[in-house]
Amino acid sequence: MSDRMRNPKATTALVLALCGMVTLGVTCVIAVPFAHLGLRASRTSGAGRTKSIWALVLGYLGTATLVLSLLIAVPTVSVDDTVDAEAEPARSEAAPATTAAQAAAATTPPTTPAPRVTISAAPISRELQNAIGSAESYLNYTAFSQSGLVEQLEFEGYPSTVAQRAVSSLSVDWEAQARKMARNYLDYSSFSRQSLIDQLVFEGFSRSVAQRAVSAVY
Repeated sequence: MSDRMRNPKATTALVLALCGMVTLGVTCVIAVPFAHLGLRASRTSGAGRTKSIWALVLGYLGTATLVLSLLIAVPTVSVDDTVDAEAEPARSEAAPATTAAQAAAATTPPTTPAPRVTISAAPISRELQNAIGSAESYLNYTAFSQSGLVEQLEFEGYPSTVAQRAVSSLSVDWEAQARKMARNYLDYSSFSRQSLIDQLVFEGFSRSVAQRAVSAVY
């Protein structure tokens, strides 16, 4: 009986392997299991071993060639293209966020800083609180120089240190007080320029402040 009849699996495997090598087709892949079956059959029948071995060699070689050609044929994507593709959505998402932040900054009104509050380290006594209240009342009524307001509080019976602390704790524009007093004197009576300056100095303003105040209202 011929090898073909005694071991048809070996013959089939060899034919498939040869066809696959010629055409670079998938028959090489199919030839490999047939070659293993032919080898197993050759152990019992003693025929077809050489064909099976050749079929295995050609089948594996053809399979490797087929896989390699497929890998080469697959288009590769460069790393730079991948990075650009991933970075593009991030840039697209970041642009609206930046625009929104700029729009919010443009529409947000500027904040006004809170007024600075000066807190004395020493505790405020009831007497000092009353002196501050008296000083504010006097300023609401008429104009005073700083030293004149201290003297007025001392005249009311407050100690000199309390009167000075009370006046120093107030936020007063003494230049504006000098101008206000100069206008009050002019509304009340007639003054020459020099006599009005002398009167403001007598009220406790410095001569330079008195001169600027008179220049502003005279």
